[in-house]
Amino acid sequence: MAAEAGQHCLEAFALYDAARYGAAGRVAGRLDELAGAIGTELVAGYADVARGLAGSWSVEDAAALEDAAARLERLDALLAAAHAAMAASRAYGRAGRHRDATRTRDLALTLDLRCRGTGAPWRAVGDATALTPREHEIALLAAARVSSGDIALRLSLSVRTVNNHLHRAYVKLGISGRAQLAAVLRQQR
Repeated sequence: MAAEAGQHCLEAFALYDAARYGAAGRVAGRLDELAGAIGTELVAGYADVARGLAGSWSVEDAAALEDAAARLERLDALLAAAHAAMAASRAYGRAGRHRDATRTRDLALTLDLRCRGTGAPWRAVGDATALTPREHEIALLAAARVSSGDIALRLSLSVRTVNNHLHRAYVKLGISGRAQLAAVLRQQR
């Protein structure tokens, strides 16, 4: 409807939402066209996000999403920047780049906080792909109700190291303790 009425900005906003909710491959081209026609940085940022989301979740796609987040942040489009940064975090995590995943997830959370409590969906439950392989291994054992001492024995670690890994996993997952681990990890499968 927006396209038929010549409401190109409204069309761009709708297409951006469609991209975020799974239709990036279908709308990225049109967003690119609108970015050229409208000529605003915001729509260009939306097009960048759509292209990154339409990709194969490679390191290059993650970097493109991170660049889009930076562009949107400069425009004070903080929630859009937060979404792009979180998508970059997921892409980095899937590519095995855990430090980059953690860094961009932290950026997403910081941007979300600057939005003054929008309640973005990822604040409720984090992304297990942001965990390092060791954090994920320990989190799975803890979710199965294995004690820190038993995890330490099984993995030849100190209890303190196990607890440090668990703490980092809780932060990345946006939870406060073991009681929530099983549900979060099950939901992420």
